[in-house]
Amino acid sequence: MYELGVRAILKDGGGNILLVKNIHGIHAGKWVLPGGKVEKNEMAEDGIKREVAEELNIVFKPTFFTYHQDIQSDSVKGFLTIFFTGNFSGKISRLKIELSEYKFFTPEEINASNEIGFGHKEVIMKVA
Repeated sequence: MYELGVRAILKDGGGNILLVKNIHGIHAGKWVLPGGKVEKNEMAEDGIKREVAEELNIVFKPTFFTYHQDIQSDSVKGFLTIFFTGNFSGKISRLKIELSEYKFFTPEEINASNEIGFGHKEVIMKVA
């Protein structure tokens, strides 16, 4: 059985990609794409809009980009994550409690970093 997750690839006008830093979980202290789990009876597109609004207080207009599936080594549970690109509007004015900070990174900074969680680097490099 898979858990369904959603992630947003948000770029600024210069092509830099927004990452947020997790506080909790197995990827605590790592930079990841904004997003999270889809709730019961929620469509994936609605889930990513909700997650981006909750985490960053901005409006996201998602377009499907790709998906990634994996099974964690310490679990029998599978994860299916849907990645979206798209435009966003508004100014980031808060972070959800499980996040410590956000930052726009160049694709080169992301590629060189060992601090990117959830295997997001590989997906980001496809769109960078």
